[in-house]
Amino acid sequence: MSNSLVSRIENFRPDEQEIYLTLKRDLSWRDDFGILFVKCSPVQESWIIGKVKQDIPDKKIDVLKLEHYIDNLYDLIEEKVKDHPINILFISGIEKSLALEDYIKRILEKPKISHEKGSVSHLLGHLNWQRERFRDDFNCCLVFIVRKYTLKYLVRRAPDFFDWRSGVFEFPVDNEIDLLQHYVPFERYLEQEKQRKVSQDSALFYQKKNIDTQEYVLLLEKLLLLEYENNGDLKFLYSVIKSNVDKLDNFFAQLLQQWIIDTCSEVNPEEKEAILGIVESLCIDIYRFPLGRLSNILEIAITGLESILNFHPRETFPKQWATTLHNLGYVYSNRIFGSKAENLELAIACYQSALEVRTRKTFPEDWATTQNNLAIAYTQRIRGERGENLESAISAYFRALEVRICKYFPVDWAKTKNNLGNAYIERIKGDKGENLEQAINCFYQSLKIYTKENFPEDWATTQNNLGNAYRQRIRGDKPENLEMAIACLKKSLEVYTKQDFPWKWAEIQNNLGNAYRQRIRGDKAENLEQAIDCFYKTLEVYMEQDLPLKCAETKNNLGNAFRERIRGDKYENIERAIAFYQNALQVHSKDELPLQWAETQNNLAIAYGSELKGYGAINLEMAIKAFQNSLEIFTPEDFPIECLTVSHNLGNLYFQEANWQFAIEAYKIAIKAVEISCSWAITEIRRQEIISQVITIYYSIVESYINFGQIDKAIEYVELSKNRTLVELITNRDLYPKGDISPTIIQKLDRLRREIISEEKQLAIKQNNHKLGVITESERLQPQLTDYSKLNQLQQELDELISQEITPIDPTFQLTQKIQPITFKEIQNLIDDQTAIIEWYITDNQIITFITSRHYNQPQILQFHFVDINSLKIERESCIKEDVEQEITNIRGIYVAYERPVNKNFLFQDKRAFDEFVAPINKYLNLYHFRKQQWIYELPFYLRNFAQILHLDEIVSHIPQQCQKIILIPHRFLHLLPIHAFILNDDSYLLDRYEVTYSSSCKLLQLIKNQQRPKFDKLFAIQNPTSDLIYSDLEVEKISSYFDSAEILAKEKATKTAFKTYNDFSSVNCLHFSCHGYFNINSPLESSLLLANAETKTENLTLAEVFELNLSQCRLVTLSACETGLTDFRDLSDEYISFPSSFIYAGSSNVVSSLWSPDDLSTALLMIKFYQNLKSYPELGEGSIAIALRDAQMWLRNLTSKEGEEFLEKFQ
Repeated sequence: MSNSLVSRIENFRPDEQEIYLTLKRDLSWRDDFGILFVKCSPVQESWIIGKVKQDIPDKKIDVLKLEHYIDNLYDLIEEKVKDHPINILFISGIEKSLALEDYIKRILEKPKISHEKGSVSHLLGHLNWQRERFRDDFNCCLVFIVRKYTLKYLVRRAPDFFDWRSGVFEFPVDNEIDLLQHYVPFERYLEQEKQRKVSQDSALFYQKKNIDTQEYVLLLEKLLLLEYENNGDLKFLYSVIKSNVDKLDNFFAQLLQQWIIDTCSEVNPEEKEAILGIVESLCIDIYRFPLGRLSNILEIAITGLESILNFHPRETFPKQWATTLHNLGYVYSNRIFGSKAENLELAIACYQSALEVRTRKTFPEDWATTQNNLAIAYTQRIRGERGENLESAISAYFRALEVRICKYFPVDWAKTKNNLGNAYIERIKGDKGENLEQAINCFYQSLKIYTKENFPEDWATTQNNLGNAYRQRIRGDKPENLEMAIACLKKSLEVYTKQDFPWKWAEIQNNLGNAYRQRIRGDKAENLEQAIDCFYKTLEVYMEQDLPLKCAETKNNLGNAFRERIRGDKYENIERAIAFYQNALQVHSKDELPLQWAETQNNLAIAYGSELKGYGAINLEMAIKAFQNSLEIFTPEDFPIECLTVSHNLGNLYFQEANWQFAIEAYKIAIKAVEISCSWAITEIRRQEIISQVITIYYSIVESYINFGQIDKAIEYVELSKNRTLVELITNRDLYPKGDISPTIIQKLDRLRREIISEEKQLAIKQNNHKLGVITESERLQPQLTDYSKLNQLQQELDELISQEITPIDPTFQLTQKIQPITFKEIQNLIDDQTAIIEWYITDNQIITFITSRHYNQPQILQFHFVDINSLKIERESCIKEDVEQEITNIRGIYVAYERPVNKNFLFQDKRAFDEFVAPINKYLNLYHFRKQQWIYELPFYLRNFAQILHLDEIVSHIPQQCQKIILIPHRFLHLLPIHAFILNDDSYLLDRYEVTYSSSCKLLQLIKNQQRPKFDKLFAIQNPTSDLIYSDLEVEKISSYFDSAEILAKEKATKTAFKTYNDFSSVNCLHFSCHGYFNINSPLESSLLLANAETKTENLTLAEVFELNLSQCRLVTLSACETGLTDFRDLSDEYISFPSSFIYAGSSNVVSSLWSPDDLSTALLMIKFYQNLKSYPELGEGSIAIALRDAQMWLRNLTSKEGEEFLEKFQ
């Protein structure tokens, strides 16, 4: 065996290995007569035979090579086996023995000359006649090695003999070859070929063309012969094409069409089928050739395939007809000439027609292949609704994967997985972040099969796709993702070089340019220069290849890069950007390429909106028009992400021009897009991320309404941006079906809802921990897929319950409903004449205070810009400018009380003012967490300081005198501050002036008012579970005496198991926790109330687990524990993730909690007095809890040591 053959055997490609192993198993098991067919190339033939001999040493294996015409195969086999027994006999060259090969060659060379065929069927007749003798006399397996075009011919001409065949093994052709290598042996063969004459009939056609037809005819004949003789081995074929690439033009396509007509009109059906098979393979191979002008190559393939269809009617050749349609669809998907939209419709029609024959039952592998390609066409489709097209594509990919199982079809499986990843990148519906993780996972799965060694092109394509996914990735670290994108794209260029694969090379350069443009690391100016260089390289290839669509895409990208360019003259760069966009729009038409047109219009509008010398008004008008054009395609319903970007840009443009009415309308469109994006998000954490990323839209619309004089509308949008998740959960929790529904069904409905919410919280914890976990860089870059199996199972149970038990009685019942924003009138209806609501809203440059009462038709509004606030002079020795400077630059990371929103219009001076504004708050938080004694010492100063920062005295002056009660609604980090204890200018505390309660939003307040609980008789308490709170026992024992019924888990009995097994929470009116607690700033849902014998955090009661409780009759939850009132102050969406919010969802209408770690004794005193006050009231009204707590706080503040001792003695 030659060294080259040994090397070939040891380096099976996975797709070849798959077929070979099946063949080997079959041959290993056979002990008697049988017939197998192996379809392969001559190169594959040699190593297959060698490998079988090596792997099945216990079998006697021989080879019978047929070199010339014969009429009796029996005698030749008998001669082989008479001297020694044979178990497996490979028979090669049967085409030559039939004289079929010479016959086909003559047809290929001279299609119009009739050839004698009488001798062809002599051997086949002999095989039919002696079939029984073969079975009786030869106890061996006959393995016929044949060309792929001749098998059907053999079976049709000798059906009796070849019907014994028990297997056909078709080896895939090696397409991974060096397409540009010069093959000297074959070139010498070409030089020896004799010149051929063109038939007279065809010559009449050729003579009409002003072209040297002889060279084209010779080329076509050479290619057809090579396609036949090499049986799909592309080395020689592509060598000839490379040498004649200039002849792959429109005339070659017409010549091919005429040749098919001339040839197939003269031959019989069997020969015609073989000839058409050769031509079809040649068309596909020409299409896959990576050099030459792509547009011409595609037209050659289309012309040939359409001509073949005329000779492959469905009625006579259904399988061949379907195959040709499948191939035609493949080429139409990539066609350059004509309408792109129409070409894709033709491709889809071809695939759908092919699937009428290629059904899963009859041709499962072909069915899967067509499903895969149909999905590609739907991914690219222009007509129809984009979101639905992508869903159709994903469904088709999953259908293909039902057959393309990795174990049996690893290469096809990898191909479909790779394509599925591309569809997930483009997907509009669903959670964008999750879609991209699914895409990355698909690509990594593909790379398990597509190794660089075995499948270099497929490996490079997948690396390119992976780079695109990382470039757009939402999860993980953005700078790292972009570096990974660049690394993947550069890997792809190791295979796709400009010399060998110019089209692919250009595509990757284009993607690389986008990655460099977005790059965060490195020098921004240099990154943009690299991006521009990549785009110019891309454009050079696309213009040379005359690819107008690709050129337009690249010019659009060049426009983006020049618009953002740092080097060079700013105005010249913008003018060049505009020129590129306008040039792209000559191709990106609204009718043919609506998505690209809309994207370019948005980019053009941004460029026009930049400050250009002397053309401000004109450019403004053109920018607005371009944004409006873009929104004609990018609607909130169909393209929420794109719509959000464009409408936000348009709103900002109007905002800068102080055109408040039009700014409002644009922001409304953007917010509608946000709503749809949130509804598609799978997880709670993703919905919060979406709101946080676009929070500046809400800031802008609020400011626009204020400037437009509609303060009532402004507060409505303030409300719309706050704690949306909690509001949605409570709203949907209280949806119940109408009619005579069994209580058992309602209980099951409630249980499943709570379990689904609980599982969603657990998933949110896992996703958050993955972001914060200490993991390696490679682990961070892996796809962060979430296991939704349990959630899906619970959802399925709920769906079945509704469909089977509820829908028959109440067909209109739905699990969710759209949350209606609260109106100003509804806010006023929440309060009486003696109550006012103070609601704060912190934007990126000011703090806005809304005061709502029933005494004014609009909210009163106070606006304080950070620059003005920072000018306040606060007298304190330790609070000097240097302190503030230090807090701005050196703050402990996890306790920073803000995250500044990303706002492109955020001026430097605003940024500085914002940083200075939050510096004292950061100082306060850091003192509390790291220098507690100093914090206690300086607390009075901070209570006075914060009152001045918020202009609290000025706010109080605007509260109507009739109001004795106030409801405080903080925003963001204001939730952390005890506003009720702020010290006013007259040295009084705010709670001295008013009865104070808190809420996180007016909408939440509205929902809570609907769940007021009248009873207050039954207590459930957790008492000192860690046994280290000296006064906790006294606290709970005294409080329990105020209730008719009390269930207490005290000390070591207060375990999580005991808490979880308590089954009567639904009847509890008051829930009291006297224990330790802590708030986990990094993972708020894992914040805990500490229970007994808790060796691990899982044995404590977490914030997430509170959502599982059913507190439907609970009027009050008191958290007499540390830090139970804290919330995730870094969350820009102000979701109010805290213990109070979790107990409110569980059903309680009131929650009392703490913002810090209080003293054990003072806590016990406060709690006992608080409940004593509550029980002293003859009847508990709506504000009774707030009054009782306020009175208890004022009592404790004024309590002397002696009075405290006397108070305790009463209960001991």
